[in-house]
Amino acid sequence: NVQKQDVGDSDFSYEDTKLFNDVVSHSHKLGVGKIIKRHDLVNGVPCTVIEFTPRKKDVTQYGRLILWVDRQDWTIRKIEFYDRDTGLLHKTLIVSDFVTINNDPTPQKLEMVNAKAGTRTVLRFVETRYNQGLSDELFTQRSMRRGPPVMGSGF
Repeated sequence: NVQKQDVGDSDFSYEDTKLFNDVVSHSHKLGVGKIIKRHDLVNGVPCTVIEFTPRKKDVTQYGRLILWVDRQDWTIRKIEFYDRDTGLLHKTLIVSDFVTINNDPTPQKLEMVNAKAGTRTVLRFVETRYNQGLSDELFTQRSMRRGPPVMGSGF
């Protein structure tokens, strides 16, 4: 079963962060996507709107996702997450304030609005660097709950 655990005291869940990466990288294996609107705007950016429906219920707690994809650079600008059981909008992720880092369009702001709970969380990135040689172990749920290793602690 899908784990519904929030990241800290926020509207983001571990599943959301994993799902975001999986849909971008492996969507053809996880579900079916179809274009539902060829032209729409998100913060003035022309986007194509894609509906993504997971193939299996154990992939995600959501019954479907609606994604707004920038028509020029293929970055995701917005995602609506719909509850699998009720079909109602659960959360909306708005991705904005893009800058180019190492030739990659990189968002500086992520805003998750939880329609179900009536809350929102905004993440702002002040410094982003790619390819820093960090171990994948640093980004597991266990490691993120425990925090970074302390220098000289033997970790």
